[in-house]
Amino acid sequence: ANFFRNARMVCKYVGSTYAEEVITTFGVVKDKTPKGSGYRFTVELWAENDEGEKKTVGWVEADVDV
Repeated sequence: ANFFRNARMVCKYVGSTYAEEVITTFGVVKDKTPKGSGYRFTVELWAENDEGEKKTVGWVEADVDV
């Protein structure tokens, strides 16, 4: 839920998306930093089509249990 409330997301479109193209979103936690009584997570995000072509790249920061 923290990723949908009070999080900061930065994304950039790097490729065109076409009608009926299947897009899959991926993410990996790159950093977990102590903050207050919880943590700040930084997650690298990207989306690609079935052929592995990246369409969107970016990152999100979210505080959990702070």
